[in-house]
Amino acid sequence: MTHRFRGTAHALRKDVFVELGGFRAVLFQQAEEPDFAVRLLDAGYVVRLGWGEPVRHFASPKRDLDRGWFYESRNEVLFAWNNVPMPDLVLRLAKVSVNTLRLGFGVRRPGLFARGLAAGFAAALRGRVDRRPVSREAWRLYERLGRRSARIEEIEAALPKERS
Repeated sequence: MTHRFRGTAHALRKDVFVELGGFRAVLFQQAEEPDFAVRLLDAGYVVRLGWGEPVRHFASPKRDLDRGWFYESRNEVLFAWNNVPMPDLVLRLAKVSVNTLRLGFGVRRPGLFARGLAAGFAAALRGRVDRRPVSREAWRLYERLGRRSARIEEIEAALPKERS
């Protein structure tokens, strides 16, 4: 079991996808999958690693890296805002801000990354009513699986019970 999946290589149960509300429209490009994965954990489901033949993915020569970096920065804030329970949210937003700006300096685009962060915070504050954090147990399990994948037997007891 792991904490997230990639959009180019996954399979979902349609009934579960619909039950959990699918992908959030606000998180287009760069964050739909981890957002859905943490909500899966919160509902007691898991993301299981699989195996298949390698897929060769060639990046488009027209790919706009600035657009991708902007939305990645923005969506890191929105992912946290939508999913991380208090008081963990405060620390998560601080970490996201520092790490995003560090990455921005690393690729010599700090202004772009800062604008992405600012857009994320602005969108979060405008959409306060949409905030529905997962349970603390689901969040802790998501973080744990982010550090190391695990067998189902290792995490079964940590899976959140059905929420009312």
